[in-house]
Amino acid sequence: MKLHNSFVYALFLLALAQALDARTITAELPICCKTIYYEQHSLDQTGLGQIEQKKYTTLFSHGLGSMYDQAYYYYNRGLFCQPCFATFNYIDAPEGVLKRNTHTGLAQASEIACMRAAYEKTIALQPDGIVLYGISRGSSTIINMVAQCHQEGIDLSLIKAIILESPFADAEDTLATFATRCKVPLFFARFLVKRIFKEYDRYQNKPIDAVRYLPSDIPILFVCLQADAVVPYASTLRLYEELKKHERDNVYLLSLFGNGFHANLPWAAQGHTYYPALQTFYQIADLPYDVTAAKEGTTYLV
Repeated sequence: MKLHNSFVYALFLLALAQALDARTITAELPICCKTIYYEQHSLDQTGLGQIEQKKYTTLFSHGLGSMYDQAYYYYNRGLFCQPCFATFNYIDAPEGVLKRNTHTGLAQASEIACMRAAYEKTIALQPDGIVLYGISRGSSTIINMVAQCHQEGIDLSLIKAIILESPFADAEDTLATFATRCKVPLFFARFLVKRIFKEYDRYQNKPIDAVRYLPSDIPILFVCLQADAVVPYASTLRLYEELKKHERDNVYLLSLFGNGFHANLPWAAQGHTYYPALQTFYQIADLPYDVTAAKEGTTYLV
């Protein structure tokens, strides 16, 4: 019975893939960021350990299936070092990947170009420093974009810190999880994903290959959930360990245990550790931080 159910489900996914592949897209889709959404609120330095009057802007990179306003959930949680942030839409937002999938991959070329355009527009806002903050696909794209820019010799001195929540080291890790949960062969999962994410190429733009090229002077924080059902915990851990293997001493890891959902880690069972751990990281990165919370956060970071 289980085999029969899996076979029927596989046929359904195949039919969906064929339907998506058969669609004709008449409009040319943009491959780069056209709009930056920018918020700047009054700076309250009360209780902050870094009181120098500088403006740090967080550039937020949203996850797959979300859009620019995902940043507001994190801002309202108090997770940005200052109330100044920029956010943008990837090509799949706001209509979704099923409608705008021609240039959508998993941290592939179009998304890298979009992230790069957003970064350049954030520079134009003339901040004293930029914090890159990404969720899932958005965090893997940050890795690829920054590594690419660094290899091209582009000045990245404005980037003061990078925060990566649930990045995948290789999209194949996520596909393997999907195949196991749906009880379909991995080759079929690859076939389906290629139909939905037209730009996806499993041989190109792997964050695990790019992560070593991140500038060594930028502090990096990885945040992951051990029970993550979308991006395996081990996949994010691979990125962290790859940097540690290259003797990076400014790379940190926050692992959350217990229940929770992918791309919602601040609201997980151990989400109460997220804020203080982040404040400790901000302190390490010489950014504004909550003094009281940072003392607690030292026990959560690895």
